[in-house]
Amino acid sequence: MINRLDEKLIENVINYNETERSNVDGMACRVIISSMEKMSLLTLGYFSISKMNLYILDEVKKKIEQKIKDYFLNYNLISIQKLCLKCASSLSKLSFSMYRIDNYADTDIMQIFDILDSFGKNIRENFYQERMAFLKEAMDLIYFETEEYKNVSSTNITLDTFFKILYLEVSIILLVQFKFAISKNPEMCMVIDKSGSIRFEEKTANNLYKESKKLEEIKLRENENLYDSDANKVIKEFKKYYGFDNDSLKLISNFFLTEKNEIQISRKIFKNKVMSLLNLDDRQWKYFEKTMFFNSKNGEWEKMIKNVNCSLFSTPFVITKDKTKVGFTKYTIAESAMYLRRRIVYKDINLNRHISNLIKKLRNEKKLPNLKKKLLCKYKNVGINKDFGEDVKTKEIFHNIRNVPHEIDLYYKDNENLKIFDLKDYHIPFSLIDLNKLEKKLKKETTKLKNLVSKMNKNKTLFETSLGFSFKNIEVGILLTRDISNMKKVGKVEVISLSEFRETINSTRVKN
Repeated sequence: MINRLDEKLIENVINYNETERSNVDGMACRVIISSMEKMSLLTLGYFSISKMNLYILDEVKKKIEQKIKDYFLNYNLISIQKLCLKCASSLSKLSFSMYRIDNYADTDIMQIFDILDSFGKNIRENFYQERMAFLKEAMDLIYFETEEYKNVSSTNITLDTFFKILYLEVSIILLVQFKFAISKNPEMCMVIDKSGSIRFEEKTANNLYKESKKLEEIKLRENENLYDSDANKVIKEFKKYYGFDNDSLKLISNFFLTEKNEIQISRKIFKNKVMSLLNLDDRQWKYFEKTMFFNSKNGEWEKMIKNVNCSLFSTPFVITKDKTKVGFTKYTIAESAMYLRRRIVYKDINLNRHISNLIKKLRNEKKLPNLKKKLLCKYKNVGINKDFGEDVKTKEIFHNIRNVPHEIDLYYKDNENLKIFDLKDYHIPFSLIDLNKLEKKLKKETTKLKNLVSKMNKNKTLFETSLGFSFKNIEVGILLTRDISNMKKVGKVEVISLSEFRETINSTRVKN
């Protein structure tokens, strides 16, 4: 049955009346504006924030963090954790309903289907997805903070008070995003209005809108291929070595949660039952615990946001505050089963060398022989998967050297230039912050490639002998398996998708 918690979450994502701004981001904006009023920052009716006074956002953030701390000190932390799990369960239900994932369409989800349909809106639009993301990130932060604080309060938290904390957490997430957006663009200016609006000035708003639209285009255009034959081979090998996979999580859910949606059970009983159910040995159990348990030990607040390795929705098993029980819910386990495939395929979790190499071979390097064949129609000297670290002519250069790729995925000689491409398979970005993370990864890879060029220039004769041909200059680039980046260059390093690269080859004249 749909309960009050389900209805409240639906209202915060979809919003029955957009003009009242009762959605989660609208409520969080009110928190920010109220805090700034109390700090006497809105005496003129508005306040403009640019890179020059960006520190103001940190001051507002501190004020809101103190409010959150007061709640955690005045309410029983175990009651907050329990409600947090219930809320996470409802959010997973709402996710399955929004994305029409029929595999999990039980009675509750079908009821939510009907409620969402009654709005007559496209619930897959970007801003609805962003609201879901805000709520999930806030839920992770709340649970993380219950583990950080200690108190002896016996006052149980109510649903309405819990949502007040939720809005405070989302307001901090928004402040972090605002700061990120402004620090990235020195010309950016944001206006916080006493009347209730937070907006960017027109030029900035247009730029952000364009970036957001590009992101939507990427998501619609690209496919992660998490269930194709190659992904299935990887998952099969993962299960063979580690003892579990996404289907194993469904087994756990069906075993423990036949008549209820959430449970707390003795840690010892849970361990014994799961090891028996999945036939895990001690090594495999330790890996399962490390991979599937919510563990914020030594965590930092900033690292909790969008962390697939510490989230109620991808690592759904939690240790209760008193350390005696494991808590989990039917719907968060179901959602985590979907995330597990992505975490494996994109190597978000630690994997043994065999599985890592298999992913590289099936997901990335499978495309290289075809590229080599196409290039050989245009160029004489073409190669793939050249490992300088294993070649007797060059291996000494790479001994104990880090931050330099030992292997190059694709190379060819164009006139007197040696062209080298490093093939990368990255997540499809689902937000502007994800896009920024992608840019950081590209910059990191660029640094590695520049280091390789430096090594090759210093030992040019050895590398020419290793490759079997001479060259004058070296050009490097990053080849993406999918067209997911807005960056086409990082410094002098070209960033190009496989599809764009193929088009370039096809349009190139034959070289002698």
